Amino acid sequence: MGCVVDGESLEVRLERVYRQACARRRWWIVRYCAARLRKVTNSLAPGITSMLVRGKQITVGVSGCREMTITAPTTPDEIAEALFDSYPENEPQASVLQQELIIACSDLIAQKPYAFDGVLTIRLAWLSDAMSLMLNYMRNAGNVKKGSVIGMLNMSISSAQASFYAKLGENLSVYDLSPILVKDVVAALLTRKYWHLLTPLQSRRLNGSLNRVPPNFYDNVWKILERTQGGIVIAGQHLPQQPTLSDMTPFELTFSYKIESMMSAIEHPEYRQILVELLCIVAVILERNSELIFSDKLDLDQVLLFVFGRLISTAFRQYCSDHGIADGNDMTPFYELDDSDLSRNSTASYFARAVIDSLLNGICLSKRKITTFMPSDSLSSAPASNSERSDNQGYNGCLVS
Repeated sequence: MGCVVDGESLEVRLERVYRQACARRRWWIVRYCAARLRKVTNSLAPGITSMLVRGKQITVGVSGCREMTITAPTTPDEIAEALFDSYPENEPQASVLQQELIIACSDLIAQKPYAFDGVLTIRLAWLSDAMSLMLNYMRNAGNVKKGSVIGMLNMSISSAQASFYAKLGENLSVYDLSPILVKDVVAALLTRKYWHLLTPLQSRRLNGSLNRVPPNFYDNVWKILERTQGGIVIAGQHLPQQPTLSDMTPFELTFSYKIESMMSAIEHPEYRQILVELLCIVAVILERNSELIFSDKLDLDQVLLFVFGRLISTAFRQYCSDHGIADGNDMTPFYELDDSDLSRNSTASYFARAVIDSLLNGICLSKRKITTFMPSDSLSSAPASNSERSDNQGYNGCLVS
């Protein structure tokens, strides 16, 4: 910032704009100026340490540019360097928003640790994306009704409620939210309030953006690896059966972190969530059929430009065939299928058929007894309506039909 304009340096002029924007509560401008001035809050390091001691790891930076995963206490200077060196030139305010997200997450995990159940890696770039998705759902809702998911979410966000409603019609972004509202939106996302009213595609995108997985997910991936001689391929990365099984144990965080690092290469949150559901189905089938193994690699890898794994592609092709869908590239209808639906028309049903086809070399078992993902889970005997779906949808059970 060595430029001088009318006898004043650019830094001095930016500082003046920053103070004026703070006074007028123009949060986009505040964050932009703070990023250009490389301002850093003092409580970043303690906030990150608070999350680390609870077994979480934090990924800072922007997807597609540079991301750094923090797995140990870090100095403020190292955190600042990672934040300011990772953002794209046209979006510097991302580095300031991520500082706010660190504080919001550290406060929330101290007050409500259960909000982070199933979240091993707090990926700040995707958390910001999840907030953007929620804002898009609000904008697309049109007239906000009190009983709708948007109305209920806004009732849970008590601060600045009136101004928030007023901005719904504007071109609002996460950078326009006040710091207090940022905390409220993060809390609403992670505590999953009223998620049972979201569509399956919306909940998949949000769960994928939050990096949330079902209970015992990593333990079940370990069990799959034990029965897969060629290892597992996720997002172009191969996890061999050996020496993984001999070097690690199923209950150590090292294995969980390895799976998380492989899944972090996935670019689309809804695809990540579909892949998690697929692994759940594989775990169910192998658990209920102890004689079955994968003699080759379990290939969940992405193919061609629009990145779909072989098993997921097989399931999607079966879905297109059943419903007469000609466009085999747009997976939006497949993402919209309810993962908690007990009927044949669910992602679980198509995944089960694809996995069984792979296991039995083309022999498809069209009917199987309904089983739950975990023995302790219980499922109703009828599809749940929107008003009956759990806020923890997608993790109550994986069905095989």
